[in-house]
Amino acid sequence: MFGFLGPNGAGKTTTVRTLGTLLAPTSGTATVAGIDLGPGEEGWMRTLITALKDRGVTIFLTTHRLEEAERLCDRVAILNTTMRLIGRPGELRAQLFRRSIEVRLRAGLAESRHSLEDVYLQLVDEDLEAKR
Repeated sequence: MFGFLGPNGAGKTTTVRTLGTLLAPTSGTATVAGIDLGPGEEGWMRTLITALKDRGVTIFLTTHRLEEAERLCDRVAILNTTMRLIGRPGELRAQLFRRSIEVRLRAGLAESRHSLEDVYLQLVDEDLEAKR
């Protein structure tokens, strides 16, 4: 185990956050797992993650950006308070984002005398009442 010792404001937390890729470097240089991190380096975190992955290191990435997960991950789990799906990013994209959408109406258009705005407001109101 390695520790940093110093008074408040000495840079202990900032150093750990930078080496752990939570903060982008602003000056100086550092080497993490043999990979140089320097300020102004475009894609430094992606470079580090890819290099570690190529060495067989298991990496847990948390993101809300599907394109980032597709670029960096072999498999992903989609969470929304519980684990919803697990799979390869491309397969999940195909499963979740189809090229067509099906719209169902409660009443036929000819039978309805309400505008689209009326229908929207009614649905929003129902959602709000259900959450109360």
